[in-house]
Amino acid sequence: MLSLPFYAASSLKTSWDNDDLIGRGRFATVRKCKLDKLGEVAVKCFCVQGSLEKQNETLKEILREFDVLYRLHHNNIVQIVGTTKWANCIDIIMECVDSGNLKDLLTSSCYFQLERIEKKC
Repeated sequence: MLSLPFYAASSLKTSWDNDDLIGRGRFATVRKCKLDKLGEVAVKCFCVQGSLEKQNETLKEILREFDVLYRLHHNNIVQIVGTTKWANCIDIIMECVDSGNLKDLLTSSCYFQLERIEKKC
């Protein structure tokens, strides 16, 4: 079982508007927040709702992601720093990196120029 710090939702500050929205996926939304003890963090919010079967499926997905993030330690991977709970959501608190997202990097012209140069070598 993972042993992660739990932070009270009241210690996380966010504007709840699109300015703090980092991304949105099938299972979760990621928001930029300020945590009293750590400063700026990213909070991945998994909403747990629907039928009992759907809730169990979502909880399994959350636990898989917690486990993967908790085990990975590399300079190029954000680190999980804790958990929290907002309303019907269970949340992973991670380092916040302001370098953009992977999709933007992969679709940037700079990345594809490097890829074409490497293929010629």
